[in-house]
Parts: sequence; C-alpha cells; structure tokens
Amino acid sequence: MISLYSESLFLIDHEGKQVSFDLDAWRQELNDAFEASGIHGECWRTENLVLCLEEKARLDAKNNTCLTEEQIIRLLVSMLNGTGYGEVAAAFLEQHQQKPPLPEGKFQTWTESDATLLLLRRLPLAQAAAKDLARLCLENLSKCGLSECSEDFLQELAVLLLHARDDTVQTTETPTATTAPTPQAASGIQYISPQIWQKRISERPEFAETLQDDSFRLLPLSDIFPAARLEFRLDRFCRNHLDGWTEELPLLTAMPPYLETANSLLLTMQEIITAQWPRLTNPARHLIFPHFHKFFQRRKKAETRLAEAIGQQMSRFPDIIVSFN
Repeated sequence: MISLYSESLFLIDHEGKQVSFDLDAWRQELNDAFEASGIHGECWRTENLVLCLEEKARLDAKNNTCLTEEQIIRLLVSMLNGTGYGEVAAAFLEQHQQKPPLPEGKFQTWTESDATLLLLRRLPLAQAAAKDLARLCLENLSKCGLSECSEDFLQELAVLLLHARDDTVQTTETPTATTAPTPQAASGIQYISPQIWQKRISERPEFAETLQDDSFRLLPLSDIFPAARLEFRLDRFCRNHLDGWTEELPLLTAMPPYLETANSLLLTMQEIITAQWPRLTNPARHLIFPHFHKFFQRRKKAETRLAEAIGQQMSRFPDIIVSFN
C-alpha cells in the first residue's frame, strides 16, 4: 500500500528563506558522499537516513516549527558519525558546503574542524582519531611558531605524528647541548622555545648584549622542523638604531654589521641543534624579515630596492634562506 501525503514540507535555507524540503536532493548528496568515500552499494543506508530526516521534518511541521538547513546538516553528520561513517560525514560536509580544495602549495590557517575534515578525507581514520590527531597537529604547529601551512604539509605532519613519534608531546625544557636526550624525551617531540633559545644563546659572552636588542627574535623549533630561524624586525631596528628613520639609504648603511650578527646567531643556533640531536645533520638556517611589505606600506619601489640590496648582502652567506613576509 502506498501512502500519499498531502502536506508540504519546508525548511529554512542558509539565507533565512522558507523553501520546499527537497528530500531527493538530500538523498543524492548522501549517495554522492558515500561514493566519494569509496563506499558503494549503501543505498539502504541512505534511505534510512532520509526516512529519519523526513520523519523529523514531519514532526516539526506538526508542531508548527521548521528545520533549518544547518540543523539538517548537523543531524545527518551526527547520524553518520554515530553509525561509523565518519569519512562519509566529512565528504558530505565538504561537498554540501562546496568548499573548494586549496590550490597546491597554498597556505592557510587551520581550525580544528577544518583539519579534522582534511585528515578524514586523506587518511583512513575514525572520527575521534582524526579529531585528536588534528588537535595534536595544530598544537605542534603553534609550538613551532607556524600560523599557516598547506594541506600536504598538514597531512605529512599527521603521518609523522602517527608513525614516527609517540602521541605524548614533550613541552618541558630540553637537555643542554652537552647532554644527550633521555630515552623518555627521545620518544616524544622535543622543543626549543624562544625563552630557552634566549637563555642558551645569552650564555655565550659574544651575544650577551646582542639579545638585549629586540630587533632580533629567536623563533622556536622542534626536532620535526629542524631549522634555525631568526627574525630581523625592521620596525624595531629603525626605532632602536635610526631614531625611527625608515628611509632606505640609512637602512642600507646601518644594516651590514647586524646582518653579520644575524649570521653568527644562526650559526650558533645550528651548532646547538646538531649537538642536541646528532641525527640532524646540517639543519637549515632561515633569516626572516616579518611584516616587510607592511613596513613600506605603499612605497613599492623602495621595498623592492631594499629587498634586492639585502639579498645581495646576504649572498655572502649562501646557505641562509632569506624570506620577506
């Protein structure tokens, strides 16, 4: 026997408008999500989900209320996760929101939910495991002073955390350069924070006064991102050494000895890294000029000339990577 319903079902769309409840469209989206996750022949599961959705809509209609599109999405995702289809839930969210994938190599900031969806799409993980791993990835990025990364980078970090390290993150101060890491510390991820860098470098007599100059900022690192990274902050440099003068000629005249100091600092950081972790041979050295484009505001030609001049001066240190952010 076929029952014919005379009432019409409605929902509130993302624009706040009341529109017809198109169950066929939701059914198709669910089918597409299953297919995108490599799960075929699950039409019965889709039908059950749609029937639950329809029943919920009818009950709300009898109570003179109306489901919103967001509520429907949350309901379906909850049911998918609850029945062990976390990867389908991720695919459904992605295709429904029509969020385009990042271009290859494109950097972005990540929320825990975005990172979880990416890991569910790319790795064979359950929902809870993907969420925990996403949180761990973001913690590691933050501890290393990284605010943005690409999709591929986040995936590689997740794989590294899964297979090459214990899930326990070491956050205490690492051993001194002359002391080998303990077996317990070696099993986790070790960090050198800016505070620890400051302490370790300031123990060297030649840098005792250098680190009092906030033109330089020692960036954190871990043994999974083994690069010595140093910021040269032009705004602080001009304030400290040029009485706030920001023209390119005074800058170019005053900078060479400080670039020499930057080279010495990075060499010392590199030495400490290799002493700390002997398996890391020849870690990279990275000199970063933060807010470089903002510093010059609309003086594009001055910005270009100074960047080229700094590049020429830094050519004396060919193994240093120079970045203008």
